Amino acid sequence: MVKQKRIAIEEKLALLQVELQSPSFHFKMVELKKLLQKNELEATLTHDQIDLLADIEQLDSLLLDKFGVSLL
Repeated sequence: MVKQKRIAIEEKLALLQVELQSPSFHFKMVELKKLLQKNELEATLTHDQIDLLADIEQLDSLLLDKFGVSLL
């Protein structure tokens, strides 16, 4: 389930063409979450970005429940 969620997030990220500086998946998620939260505060999130943010939060919750670690 974790791999499937990670792949889904990476695919959505590619479709949105978001440029992230971090090389690792973990740091990309932290960077992306900060970016999306900034847009959320400015009320400029698209539907796709909202879905991506929800996927990140679901993956984080899944990792926390199954492995006791968090992405964020």
